[in-house]
Amino acid sequence: MSLRETKKQRLDTEERSVASNGSRAPAAGNSLSFTTGKRFDAWQHANETASKVDGVSRVSHFIYSVQVNPNPPARLLKPGMAYLVALVTAEHLMIVQVSEKGDTVERMELFVVPDQPCKDQPKQAKQAAEKEDLYTCIWVKDPINRQEWTAVCFAGSTGVIRIVDLALIPQRTAFLRGHATAVNELRYCPTHPAFLLSCSKDQTMRLWSIKYLQCLAVFGGAQGHKAEIISMDVDSTGSYLVSGSYDSCIKIWALFGDENKRLMDAVRIHAITSDPQSVTVPAPLFSASDIHDGQIDCVRFAFPGTKNIFVISKASDQTILIWLAILSTGPRLPGITAEWQQCHRIKLTHNEFWFVKFSLLQGSPAAEHLFALGDDKGSIKIMDLEALVKKEKHATAFVKATQHRHGSPNKAVIRSVDFSSDGRLLVGGSDDGLCHIFVRKEFSAPLKFVASASAVSRKGAVEDDHSNSV
Repeated sequence: MSLRETKKQRLDTEERSVASNGSRAPAAGNSLSFTTGKRFDAWQHANETASKVDGVSRVSHFIYSVQVNPNPPARLLKPGMAYLVALVTAEHLMIVQVSEKGDTVERMELFVVPDQPCKDQPKQAKQAAEKEDLYTCIWVKDPINRQEWTAVCFAGSTGVIRIVDLALIPQRTAFLRGHATAVNELRYCPTHPAFLLSCSKDQTMRLWSIKYLQCLAVFGGAQGHKAEIISMDVDSTGSYLVSGSYDSCIKIWALFGDENKRLMDAVRIHAITSDPQSVTVPAPLFSASDIHDGQIDCVRFAFPGTKNIFVISKASDQTILIWLAILSTGPRLPGITAEWQQCHRIKLTHNEFWFVKFSLLQGSPAAEHLFALGDDKGSIKIMDLEALVKKEKHATAFVKATQHRHGSPNKAVIRSVDFSSDGRLLVGGSDDGLCHIFVRKEFSAPLKFVASASAVSRKGAVEDDHSNSV
């Protein structure tokens, strides 16, 4: 058998493993069809606050990140509300409440990042302060007890990561400092709730202790990325970290696993002391520069629960690839491209803009694997990944925002999207400062997050984790 035939046989086997990974079929009656609900004008709220703070409207339209709370505590919700959504635009973090049917949207909190002192740079010598531009936000469990999803982390152009716990009265902001320049994305692994991950324009990623506000590890070095890291993700078990960069490379790193003994030792020290020593991880387990022909702006692990490592990546060449990473068990040589296998390739249309992120819904009550990505025309493409790999019909659907701000530049670009954990809600943030709410049609899976006036317990919606050890 030739090498090409051998690879084809292995790829067919992997596709069958994706299609039969042990998950049950979606609940009867569920579809990829979403209906347009309410919209929230984040730009208007931000500009009102900006004019009150400094008398000058300097808020951009762009919503770079929207995130739906995986399991919002009932005590944070008003009666009739079911979801909490965090979004960032310019120097503002907003928390929005959404009803179960998506027909009511109300602002809950608004945080304004003050201007930061300028660094010692000649070009900024005459400026009094550096303007913050927020790029990313993520929901995390409360930093102390790590039981409820009450805190939000957010960061942007200054490289400072901020943490706000909505359950604290009065609310206070904690800071994580270490990146030399802008932070492009934050990620969080629910199976290890004590830690936060960040990637930066300084070509490194960092692992942070949320409780002690310290850096535990820096990923980067001679075999790391050679340009800014745009996107990153952590797998469902916390074993691996994937990163995509402007240098067109995708790398997979060992995180909480046996391959990374030095980091595991640092984590164990972190468990017994508030002054752990940071560890440098200079080399990844996997590195490839031939997956895409353009710069990488979004990477995510796919199909959790399988024995193999599947990744979905998007790049400026207007393609999305679903591929299998083959990790080498032998010694790794610098500059040698790792082996990978393509499972599916999608050619995009109306996606010429940079820094547009997709979202995955995996492990929902209906055991679905859904993909969503906004485009330049105000539409969101929704795909059933399992149906796509099996080449079934009706694997793709579209939903379009019906309202836009007139006269705004690039008004139709939906730059960030996110699913609710139950699969009922889809949220998109556009470049005209509007947050669009879409609600699932014919949804028959059990709804885990039902808002009520009483403080009902919401345990077990995402995972059941009572241990802080790794």
